[in-house]
Amino acid sequence: MADVYLCEDSTLGRQVAIKVLRGSFARDGDRIARFEKEARALAALSHPNVLSIHDFGRAGDVVYAVTELLDGETLRERLR
Repeated sequence: MADVYLCEDSTLGRQVAIKVLRGSFARDGDRIARFEKEARALAALSHPNVLSIHDFGRAGDVVYAVTELLDGETLRERLR
């Protein structure tokens, strides 16, 4: 549904993760609504075990969420 990229927040000097909806999903209103709902849920929570969200938005056809970067193994690696 989305791809995640490691990025540098040059304004604040920190690394962040940017989650971007994949092409066809970024044109699907239901998928965008689901992605935004996920972002709103993250924004409403404050807990050490929950990812912090810094930004959510759109740039042309790109729908994205900017979150804190958590270092470690992926969920796929953990489940193995």
